[in-house]
Amino acid sequence: MITFSLILSLFFSCNPKPEEPKTGREEYIGNWRVADGQGKIFFITLHENGTSTSTWKKGDKGTWKIEQGKAIVTWDSGWTDILYNEEGIFLKTSYPPNAPIQGPGINHSTAKKVEALPFLGFYQGD
Repeated sequence: MITFSLILSLFFSCNPKPEEPKTGREEYIGNWRVADGQGKIFFITLHENGTSTSTWKKGDKGTWKIEQGKAIVTWDSGWTDILYNEEGIFLKTSYPPNAPIQGPGINHSTAKKVEALPFLGFYQGD
């Protein structure tokens, strides 16, 4: 019986429980493919320095930070997007200006991390 107990204790000490999905800051840095409330695809980029950019409409700029394992993106337009990992799937929830981010949000989509942004066309200045 002691041998069996010893084997079990060695097994469990050598086989730690599986790691939870990473949801730290490093996991969020990069480009994310998401959709707006009408299902139109756009991209959010979370930069290492805490700034963010998007391709939604004419583009938006903002900042981001990690809170409770979620990326909270605050846009200059007043909108807030939250990127988060739910059971291994990344999702995005959007909140209009002045809305509490504890609520359900007004639109939701999956969020897929992509290596590079697709070519979207030329920028034409004034």
